Amino acid sequence: MTVTVLGGGISGLAAAHYLRTVNPSSRIVVLEASHRLGGWIDSTKHSDGVVYEGGPRTLRVVGNAGANTLALAESLGLRDKVRSVHYGEPSAKNRMIKVNGSLHKLPNSLKTALTKLPPFSKPLALSAISDLRAKKVLADDESLFSFVNRRFGSDVARYAIDPLARGVFAGNARDLSVKALAKRMHEVEQKHGSVLKGFIKDRKNAEKPDPGLAKSDLVQQARKEKWAVWSLQDGLETLVKTLAEHLEQGGVEIRRSSPVLGIQGSQGHLVVQTNGEEIQTERVISCLPANHLSQVNPVRFSV
Repeated sequence: MTVTVLGGGISGLAAAHYLRTVNPSSRIVVLEASHRLGGWIDSTKHSDGVVYEGGPRTLRVVGNAGANTLALAESLGLRDKVRSVHYGEPSAKNRMIKVNGSLHKLPNSLKTALTKLPPFSKPLALSAISDLRAKKVLADDESLFSFVNRRFGSDVARYAIDPLARGVFAGNARDLSVKALAKRMHEVEQKHGSVLKGFIKDRKNAEKPDPGLAKSDLVQQARKEKWAVWSLQDGLETLVKTLAEHLEQGGVEIRRSSPVLGIQGSQGHLVVQTNGEEIQTERVISCLPANHLSQVNPVRFSV
């Protein structure tokens, strides 16, 4: 069986990795439109040894997703290149935002959350009261900004969530989906009428730690030492390059400079068209951004 993965960013490479793990006999082809892999991950090491990140610079540890990425790095032999930042360190605690030309440090402790600090008009902890008082609005989805503004107030939306979304997702919180980025918050609010009450009442449905991931030595170390985030010695692109090398050594075909032009169906198969070839495949996994996928000619089936 042939599986074609659209996109050679970290999502596409990870998809190919796990496909190879569960089905080593399949032919796997990864198609990347540009000359390089990694998508947003783009590390540059200058002659002075300083690493500049053109995209994300750290990865989180929390949750099964965070633990899974750390376990992946360990499986690729990158343990000695991991560089961690622990909770309590200045780089993990201190977050600054610029408002009206001035820098302000965001609250990072119970004391500062109970204190009125600019640019907030009231102590950040009082936003919890806003959530308890706010009415539930039935909505299948809305923007992250709208949701937080509605539940916790405009200060939290403007000075906490909006900068967070720009830093983490490189996007405007007014355009980003709350259901995509904060699905559980949205679900408990829709079910219980309040985010805080929902988290308390819905504890049994919270994500459970994956016992398989807990076997990873690096995950165990991260949890024991209370890592906040981590990166790699020569930048996050080290993960991309190592993963790509591992895939190609395992027989995965990675095609750079191969944009997907169209997908057609014919006699029970799919045919993926690129600028240089047509690939007959049984399965297609898209890891393309939605705006890029929309430019691919739609699937057309013929008997």
